[in-house]
Amino acid sequence: QTWGKRCDVIKFFIDPAEEGEEFPKYFEVEGAPPIEMVQVPLVRKNDKMKKDKVYRAKSCSSNGQKIACRHIWEKVWRSWVYIADNDLDKADFFF
Repeated sequence: QTWGKRCDVIKFFIDPAEEGEEFPKYFEVEGAPPIEMVQVPLVRKNDKMKKDKVYRAKSCSSNGQKIACRHIWEKVWRSWVYIADNDLDKADFFF
C-alpha cells in the first residue's frame, strides 16, 4: 500500500543508464497504472573538461582528471527543471 495510488501523476527520476545498460521506460506495479521513469542527466552541459588543468576537488576528479559529478543536488535540480519544462500543466502540486 502506498499513497501513490491517490496521485494523478507519479514519476521516478533515475540516474542515466551506463553505456550498454538499458532501463525500462515504465515501472509496473500490480493494480496501478504504469509509472514513468525519467532519466535525469547528472552532468551540466557547460561543464567542459580541460586536459591541461589539475582538478583538486575529490568529488569531481580522479587522479587529477575531471570526471562527472554525481551529486544528489544536481539530480534534484534537474528533476525540477524537467518538471518545469514538461509537466507544469499536468498537476496542481509537486513533491
